[in-house]
Amino acid sequence: MKNGAPSKGEPPVTVTHPLRPDTLRRELEREVNSRFLWAGLGGLLGAAVFMAGALVDSTFHDPTQPK
Repeated sequence: MKNGAPSKGEPPVTVTHPLRPDTLRRELEREVNSRFLWAGLGGLLGAAVFMAGALVDSTFHDPTQPK
């Protein structure tokens, strides 16, 4: 290859464009999967905090006193 052009006998250079439809689809799938993953982890963290709060409340609440 000389000056960016293929010489005789070399296969032509193929450049994959970053906005090809299959590339866009893969990027979109990766983005959506990432968002669902973070949403799921956030939900699990929220549930864990809620359960810890309920456990602390039930452990340290004096049953003789109204809430």
